[in-house]
Amino acid sequence: MSRPSSARVAALGCAALAACASAPPATRTLEGAAEVLAARGVEETLASLEWSASTLSLPPAEARSSPSMPGYWLARAVAFAPDVRAARRAWREVRAARVGAGAPEPVFLQAMDHAFSGSDPLFEAIAVFDVLGLAKLGPAAREVDAARALEAQRLGELERAAWRAWLEVERARVRTAFAARRRAETAQLAADAELDLARIEILERTGRIGAAAARSAEGAALSVVRRATLGADAASDAAAELSILSGLANAGAVADACAFPEPLAQEPGADPAELGASHPELRALALAFEARDAEVRLAAAGSWPMIGLGPHLGFPDGPGGSRSRVGGALRMRLPFPSEWRSAIDAAVERREAAIDAYEDRLFALNEHGRHAARRLERARRRLTESSAPLDAATDAAWTATRAAFRTGRADVAVWRSALLARADAIDARLADEQSRALAGLHLIEASGPLATPFASSRGAAPDEGEGRARLEVMP
Repeated sequence: MSRPSSARVAALGCAALAACASAPPATRTLEGAAEVLAARGVEETLASLEWSASTLSLPPAEARSSPSMPGYWLARAVAFAPDVRAARRAWREVRAARVGAGAPEPVFLQAMDHAFSGSDPLFEAIAVFDVLGLAKLGPAAREVDAARALEAQRLGELERAAWRAWLEVERARVRTAFAARRRAETAQLAADAELDLARIEILERTGRIGAAAARSAEGAALSVVRRATLGADAASDAAAELSILSGLANAGAVADACAFPEPLAQEPGADPAELGASHPELRALALAFEARDAEVRLAAAGSWPMIGLGPHLGFPDGPGGSRSRVGGALRMRLPFPSEWRSAIDAAVERREAAIDAYEDRLFALNEHGRHAARRLERARRRLTESSAPLDAATDAAWTATRAAFRTGRADVAVWRSALLARADAIDARLADEQSRALAGLHLIEASGPLATPFASSRGAAPDEGEGRARLEVMP
């Protein structure tokens, strides 16, 4: 190899190596996770979210300042729910990848030193550039469209994850609050029964009642104690779930600090167009369709050839080789029709599946809305017409029975019946109150943000784009 040509080959190799990049170092480590968990706060986390304008907008600071404010739990769900954090990372991942979408094919460089084959002093260099890619035509343009559609889809999935997380937080808060109330009320009832058991023991020792009656009373009191411990277990389980979803340690202590959401006036079976524009579930599916449609166009662009053009330079070395040769190079890649046709057919099926998913979810939401409205109405009627009057009646009966028992005007059997009836009534009332709250959340879930207790516009102005409804908490 001649020295001039050797230097040229070495220079090309060094230029290629200089273009290599190294991986950036990690800014966080697993070892610091415990410290991060101990120090993180909702406001600091929300400030770093890079939350994009979307169907769901964060409540203002004054509406999320404490657990008694309506926006507090929504803000915590958006900031700390595991599914929302994962969806946010997925969105940021495709947002970062979109920058490289539509990049031209890699530059093709080739160097040939003819001295390797003998005494030929010719050295050639070829560079080929992707013409269509540089002009953003064909596959490059379709890649950009597909990347934008995928980013929009991931943003829709983030909105849906935030919506679902808030609903799950509210359900966990309902279960936590009512389990704690059941524990407290049954524990108080058990404490009242324990006071009367002291008198029952005296009556048994003096022979005024039999052992069977005494044991029956003790069994009734123990059943109430058992209900209290079951309520404590349920409250603990629900509080742990609420803590995980909201990122709030000991969330059970403040679970019922503010009222549970009540659905606004919302007709079951909302207008499909309005529901599609405002409901995060349908918006995510609509954006998924847009992404699948962009994939069809990208698959069709796979039928385009790759056309590369560039210079072809020759540098003769040695005596008489001072005259360089300049020419052109053409490089083409022609895809087989079977490849791009099958890719189009597969992409079309994925697009059709996205339409099916949207139609199925729209139908399901309308049916869920009708069912939830009936369920909420039944829960309200059951509470007002049955469990609430029963609760009041058994409370009065239990108070009167205890007074009569202490004065000897009621026997142990009557006391036992009044105690168990009171325990059953407490369970029934709390179960119906919880059912009413969960049914309201079910109706909200089916109806979308327009049925929430938050102020929500019914779409943006026409010049703002897609007419997105916004979920904003009123201060």
